[in-house]
Amino acid sequence: MAPLGFRGLQERVKRLSDQQRHAEAYSLITEEGPRFPDDASDVYYLRSCAAARMGRADLAVTLIREALARGYWYGEVLLRRSPSWGTLQGTAGFEDVARESLARQRAASAAAHCSVVGEDAGPEPYRAVIALHGNGGGARECLHGWREVVREGRLLAAVQSSQWIARDRAVWDDEDEALRDVREQYATLTAEYELDVDHLIIAGFSMGAETALRMALGGTVPARGFVLLGMAGPRTGDPASWLPVMEKQRRSGLPLRGYLMVGANDDDGVRCEKMRRLAEFLTSHGIPCGLEVLPGLGHEYPTDPLPNIRRALAFIRSDDPGHRTPPDT
Repeated sequence: MAPLGFRGLQERVKRLSDQQRHAEAYSLITEEGPRFPDDASDVYYLRSCAAARMGRADLAVTLIREALARGYWYGEVLLRRSPSWGTLQGTAGFEDVARESLARQRAASAAAHCSVVGEDAGPEPYRAVIALHGNGGGARECLHGWREVVREGRLLAAVQSSQWIARDRAVWDDEDEALRDVREQYATLTAEYELDVDHLIIAGFSMGAETALRMALGGTVPARGFVLLGMAGPRTGDPASWLPVMEKQRRSGLPLRGYLMVGANDDDGVRCEKMRRLAEFLTSHGIPCGLEVLPGLGHEYPTDPLPNIRRALAFIRSDDPGHRTPPDT
């Protein structure tokens, strides 16, 4: 049997937990977790959750303390809303580590900023892509996921949400905070770099994709195009819910084109149909939108994104009316 990737390991641990087999879940993540040093924060979290479910509050708190000692931390959402840690709330040991963890979260939120690569992508003004990570991700992962835009002569700037759930992991759930983060970091970016707003693109993955679409339609970022991968969120399956913000974009008179990409296996294929309906809806309301279904891909970044990126950028650049029908490749 091929070794499990970390996502597969997480799924096995969750299945065991759902079956109330918490001791087995703890043994599995403890034995297999060291194979994934880049996911050590999540390994500590899963081990602590399993320990708490086993009734080992002391061990659960010890594991959080070990994670803190290694530089990791957990945000308020996990600390206060994780069902596994529910029995720890109010206990002296847990509240002690929670205070330290929340202090680190506050410091990280205050320091959230854009990460930029591709300063040598060409002369200023730069043709830029502003990218938003998915829920549970961060700017570093985002830069890797959209890295190929730099090879296409673009500056790449990854916006970091300040809604942290753990070190290097944040969400976009609060729309007002998301709006503030994108607006402030875009202002900082434009103060440091001259951008070609006629070729500005905003991109995003998962909940970051839904947030990116909201920012493009609402004019938070004066984008002329958007590229959305595996879009997920409360509005994803309801295209009509975008009408109010689409009206704002229409009144601006600025041209806007978009390109949606979705894995064929994402959400067992359900997300493909949602993306198809959204692409058709946007196109019918004057925002030409392409669609590309990526074979064999789930809810993740493609391993070789360059061909997809090239097609997306070509579609957004194109004024050919023949591109107005979403291509399903």
